[in-house]
Amino acid sequence: MTPDCRTRWLSVCPLVVKAIAVRLRDIIQRRILTKQERVPKCQSFTSTCGKAEPTIKSPPSRKASLKLSPTLPGYLHQPPPSSSMTPRNLIGQRVASWHPRRNIRLIVKRSQTAEKLIGGIYVIVDPEHCGGRDIFAVAEATASAGVAAIQLRHKEAPLSVIADAARKIAQICRLSGTLFIVNDHPDIATAVGADGVHVGQGDLPIAECRKVLQPRQIVGKSNALFEEAQDSFDEGADYIAVGSIFSTATKSDTRPAGLSTLRSVTQRVTAPTVAIGGINASNVAQVAEAGADCVCVATAITLASDPASATRELMDRFTEARRDF
Repeated sequence: MTPDCRTRWLSVCPLVVKAIAVRLRDIIQRRILTKQERVPKCQSFTSTCGKAEPTIKSPPSRKASLKLSPTLPGYLHQPPPSSSMTPRNLIGQRVASWHPRRNIRLIVKRSQTAEKLIGGIYVIVDPEHCGGRDIFAVAEATASAGVAAIQLRHKEAPLSVIADAARKIAQICRLSGTLFIVNDHPDIATAVGADGVHVGQGDLPIAECRKVLQPRQIVGKSNALFEEAQDSFDEGADYIAVGSIFSTATKSDTRPAGLSTLRSVTQRVTAPTVAIGGINASNVAQVAEAGADCVCVATAITLASDPASATRELMDRFTEARRDF
């Protein structure tokens, strides 16, 4: 070996030895981890009467593992899927991942969708309350006037008819950038790609709606009492509907809520609050004064001779009243 080769070898030798040592260390650590993985992660062994008995540890609480922002609701909408309910074996249903970061992202996204209601008008389109006019023409007129959301309520029709109507109105809302909500039917809301579903106190629980809805879709719930509104918020409602604020002939089974209940809800619940029931251009200022984020109407617009003009008038009065208060 020449002197030059010997010099190069002596300079490289420490690096080779170090690389071999690092490699051996990695192999040893990998073998140790492999042995540890043979013990199930969900089991810990405690000594009882000299014998080792497995005790099953429950998954860590997501509420305990997450520190949510004060501006976000203090709940997580979707429970972790069990082994018997996974996206693979739930045909036609979508279950969100149990990953904490994903849940926070979904909450934020739904909150952003619900916040589009703030300061706007929410119109319920019902074939029984359109004065015999085509519901799609009424929906298109209100959407073009700039409403925040349109809800399809079609209580007596077969599901196939509701689905067809929902698909057409969803397209109208998509073109105008209006939120589209389906009443009572989360399966139809999912099928037509609506922005969400609205349920009442006697309808599907919010947790059951979540199992059918896409993760991005929101859920609103009707409430007549402050306690109901608080429960709906705790259950995961993205917006809280409070009513009936005034007497209304649109629904026969409504319960009075009043402005005092609306005021209590808006002061204590952080989700967007939607006032509903008997609201029109003459009393919308009272609703704004009570703190409502959004106003939901039906016949005040759908039975008007010009739904678009009625929508713009109500929007202007509500905006002006909110500015004053």
